[in-house]
Amino acid sequence: MGVGRKRKSSTSKNENSVTKMTSDPLKNSIDKQFIEDLGQNCTSPLIWQTTATIIQKYIKELVQHEVDVITDSDWFDKKLCDAVQNSTDSLKLLESKIDYLNKLIINLTNQNKHD
Repeated sequence: MGVGRKRKSSTSKNENSVTKMTSDPLKNSIDKQFIEDLGQNCTSPLIWQTTATIIQKYIKELVQHEVDVITDSDWFDKKLCDAVQNSTDSLKLLESKIDYLNKLIINLTNQNKHD
């Protein structure tokens, strides 16, 4: 819901409650508390709702930008390649151990047949 839209409520118009003004799944209890705290310091609910929305949007865009910067870097690429290499090395080691155990089982089975 936009800032200008309000749900019908039996409470007073001046009550600073976030739960009545939004159903945004990205907003959490910290966001709601921030809006309420901001509302206590502003005289007009429209001012604090608009200000809180602008600040939240800015913070979320800033965080997304930082994630984009990190994931689009040589450092991230190296970490990802290192993780893939470590997984590949572990898989090769596991395969060689399985191969060794299979050969050992075959040898033991053959020895038991000859005894």
